[in-house]
Amino acid sequence: MHATQEASPFSSCFMATVGACWCSWAVAAMRRLFSQLIFLALVTVSTAAPAGAEKRIALVIGNSTYKHAGVLTNPKNDATDMSAALKKVGFQVIDGFDLDKTSFDRKIREFANTLSGADAGLFFYAGHGLQVSGQNYLVPIDAELATAASLEFEMVRLDVVHRIMEQAAPTNILFLDACRNNPLARNLARVLGTRSAEIGRGLAAVESGSGTLISFSTQPGNVALDGSGRNSPFAAALSKQISSSSDDLSALLIAVRNEVMNVTQRKQVPWEHSALTGRFYFSAPRQPPAALTPPTPAWRLSEAAEAWDRTKETTNVAALELFVGRYKDTYYADLARLRIVELKSIVTVPSPPPRPAQADRDFELGERYLYGRGVPRDYGKARELYEKAAAAGHGGGLNALGSLYRNGWSVPQDYAKARQLYEESAAKGHGYAMSNLGFLYREGFGVPPDYSKAREWSEKSAAVGNPAGFSELGVLYERGHGVPQDFAKARDLYQKAAAGGNGYGMNNLGRLYQSGRRGPQDYTKAREWYEKAAAQGNRYAKANLASLPQAIGGPVDDARAAKVVLELAKANDDEIIGDLRGDMRQWAQSIRTEIKRELTRLGHYSGPIDDKWDDITRAAVSKYLGRSK
Repeated sequence: MHATQEASPFSSCFMATVGACWCSWAVAAMRRLFSQLIFLALVTVSTAAPAGAEKRIALVIGNSTYKHAGVLTNPKNDATDMSAALKKVGFQVIDGFDLDKTSFDRKIREFANTLSGADAGLFFYAGHGLQVSGQNYLVPIDAELATAASLEFEMVRLDVVHRIMEQAAPTNILFLDACRNNPLARNLARVLGTRSAEIGRGLAAVESGSGTLISFSTQPGNVALDGSGRNSPFAAALSKQISSSSDDLSALLIAVRNEVMNVTQRKQVPWEHSALTGRFYFSAPRQPPAALTPPTPAWRLSEAAEAWDRTKETTNVAALELFVGRYKDTYYADLARLRIVELKSIVTVPSPPPRPAQADRDFELGERYLYGRGVPRDYGKARELYEKAAAAGHGGGLNALGSLYRNGWSVPQDYAKARQLYEESAAKGHGYAMSNLGFLYREGFGVPPDYSKAREWSEKSAAVGNPAGFSELGVLYERGHGVPQDFAKARDLYQKAAAGGNGYGMNNLGRLYQSGRRGPQDYTKAREWYEKAAAQGNRYAKANLASLPQAIGGPVDDARAAKVVLELAKANDDEIIGDLRGDMRQWAQSIRTEIKRELTRLGHYSGPIDDKWDDITRAAVSKYLGRSK
């Protein structure tokens, strides 16, 4: 029942740009002395290619005239100036101004087609944006966000553009400028009800793949300034540097950062995440005039020395440890190790509770470790991060920590502790915590079954638009627990849950179609909903898919479903294992019976073949899994 937090919309506009260019300074010398050019080629190295040999594509979008969010002054200016700067340094630019959703999608499609086979890709966006559940969205001018579901139909997901670029070109650089207060965030906050208390600031951090750099106009979780001139501070500095600088991208970003910090009195500090694999230039590096004799290469600091010069004053031990890991056997790594020892010897006073932005980051990283998103699944690490977020009063952290105690993941199973954490989270308006409390009271986990309280908490969750609340409420109406049994009402509630991306709602719709309680029995529809739910990771849907008849109208195959359940447990599906070692009350009686039959066939169980779930059955499950009980 634990689900990822729907996190904080931000107030922002985005912008993105990338490029590389190189021209040889030795053309004259080539004409005069061919052998000398060979020598120069041996001593002069760069990862950039001549501009004429590269295909560099940019998509430049500026949205200003919003229909439901007021007119913005700067985005179109930012896009216009960035387009001019990029054309000046040799980019092929696709322009788009004041795009509605249809036009926005069309431009992205054109960009994807043109980008195929390019050496470098660039995406520039200026306008409104939102961050919800760690996902960044770009806002077309016709977006209204009158409902939670409209997020998926009216918006453009940034990760779609990001993925298209990384699939098509080996090098991509994005610049994201979050700069404007967004009335649409307030619209969404009203739709989400009390969850608006968790709406944060700024952009969610975005990680890049190899060959990509993502630069933010300010640090994650902070909102950049809009500026009082023609452009935002970041856009003004960036377009100027692209037009005039011959430095490589790293040096260019340092210049942009310093200029923005100066203009904003250090209220805004640009930040980047890089996985570039070489030096990049927007314009050709300035070189000395060609000489008739081979020039002596200018001495310069090594990469480790340059990195140490930027790192040596830090008091962040983690940053120093990263430095040591990268430059392991260098003299500068030894200096970093000494600095770490020095810092660890300093007695520090206790730190204040983390700021909300830090709590958001702790929660989001905890989610990654819990679900194994880009990192190995680690319940212990997830718990540590959730505890930090919860200590700061973060509703999502409190709810997630409650789910760990409910399931016994990395902590002893403790329903009372889970309920306490859910209640603290619900008091902060967290909809998933409300639905989780409804589940505890419906099933009687740690409390006597109380359908009245289950309904109360489920209705509160649904009232703030939480999809899990709709699903929980649908179960009560389907079963007639605390409310008159009403399959039509249950179906409507499950559909609302499914529209919000809830896997339980999708699975429950599949059950209604399979059983015929929704109307005529329809195995095709049941399969469709089970497949959607399984794609969301719903464990019941995986087994329900296996139970469907092999042919339309054939017999239900609960024996096959039982085998799937046991196979999932063998594959370390912790939720399935938790159910099998619990009381299995959430599973159909026929599947419980078939699991016993399968355990008997495998030689792990010798008791009666029925739907009861007791210690003897749980011992057989442990024997099957090869683990102690």
